[in-house]
Amino acid sequence: MRKFSHSERGVQHLIKPVSVAVAWGGEKIVVADQNSHTIWVFDSKGSFLYHFGREGEHQLQLAQQQHNNFITLTPITFRSPCGVAMGEDGRVVVVQTRDNKVFIL
Repeated sequence: MRKFSHSERGVQHLIKPVSVAVAWGGEKIVVADQNSHTIWVFDSKGSFLYHFGREGEHQLQLAQQQHNNFITLTPITFRSPCGVAMGEDGRVVVVQTRDNKVFIL
C-alpha cells in the first residue's frame, strides 16, 4: 500500500479527491478532485506530474485550431468532476454529475 498527495509551495493541492484511475500500463495515476474542479496526474510512484482543468460552466472544447501557424487550445473547464477513467488508448474520461456531462479527452 502506498499513500501520496500533492502539496507544493505556491501550487494548488488536492482538496477533495473523489475518483482514481490507473493507466493500462500502470505508468500514470489519474485523480478527479471535486472541489478544485481539476484532474491530477501522478506517476506510478505517486510523484506529481501535472494537473488540468479549472472551474467553469463553458462547454469543453479541446480541439486545436490552427490559425496563422499558431495552435490554440481552448481551456478545459469542469464543474465538480466526480469520476475518472483511463482508456486503453490513453484518453481520459471525466464524469460530472452536477450538469450530467461526460468528457472524453
